[in-house]
Amino acid sequence: FNGRPTCTKTQINRQIDEFHRLGVRQLELVNKFDNAFTGVAGDEGETGVLTNFGNFADTNRFWELGTCENPRFHDRYQQEETEHGAGHDHNEDALIANGLRAFVPKGAAPVYTEQRPLCNELYTPGSNRRTGAGLSELGRHALGRIMAKGMIFDPDHMSVYARQEALSVLEDKRYSGVVSSHSWSTKDAIPRIYKLGGVVTPYAGNSKDFVAKWRSIRKQRGPYYFGFGYGADMNGFGSQGGPRGGRNPVSYPFRSFDGRVSFKRQRSGTRAYDINHDGVAHYGLYPDWVEDTRKVAGRDGPTLMREMGRGAEAYLRMWARARASARR
Repeated sequence: FNGRPTCTKTQINRQIDEFHRLGVRQLELVNKFDNAFTGVAGDEGETGVLTNFGNFADTNRFWELGTCENPRFHDRYQQEETEHGAGHDHNEDALIANGLRAFVPKGAAPVYTEQRPLCNELYTPGSNRRTGAGLSELGRHALGRIMAKGMIFDPDHMSVYARQEALSVLEDKRYSGVVSSHSWSTKDAIPRIYKLGGVVTPYAGNSKDFVAKWRSIRKQRGPYYFGFGYGADMNGFGSQGGPRGGRNPVSYPFRSFDGRVSFKRQRSGTRAYDINHDGVAHYGLYPDWVEDTRKVAGRDGPTLMREMGRGAEAYLRMWARARASARR
């Protein structure tokens, strides 16, 4: 708070040990607000204004955003995550935006430089901005404790500088326990994660964008067993995929990718849902969404289904390598 940590290394150790005792095996260091470990990769648009005010309420400071010294490092994953430049509606929640207009006065938020892209400069001395420093001493300590426990580290939501430094720490230790779980990262982190033996599961969003991300990301896979997954990010901020429209819609009933299960339209009470008209209206529509990605992928559909079917095994193998590292 006010730039000073409110925790100690002893408290960090105790809390991570408690998480481990409870069965938690995957952790982020930061999510929406800056903390004693690192700064965040800020949200965009009206949601970003809202979370920036939340950052102020939590830390008594707004985000410290400035023009990135290195154009490869920036906190706007949506603009570069696929080779096709396909964006997505990750943080465009209409209810949140409407509430923001009603309660946040104009001109109350800070104004940042118009020079883009922007990077969070918290814990980043000027002389280190080109190298990617951005973890505090406590952040490095927490990351070390996560590795010591054989837990899985998720660098999503970290500022670019902090993420780069965190991945360097993992590379120094040759630690495989890392997953980018839902696209809150930058494209240059993907090959580093795969080289370590980690896993990438991009934000699901709409099926067309997801297939484009799969085609781009799979080209960067490393030498380890490869499987692919998705991150729904169904937390109230992340919008889910809407109806795709266009040709080749999902036909009901359809079968699972292994052919063992037949899916009819999902029914809740008297309402029957159809992915073609309702999109991912709730979590029960994700089997339909997977079928829609197969349709979108066309000739690549069997490959996509095979690699998504291997996703859980890829995660488990990564987890096993992390546990083995902790025992060394």
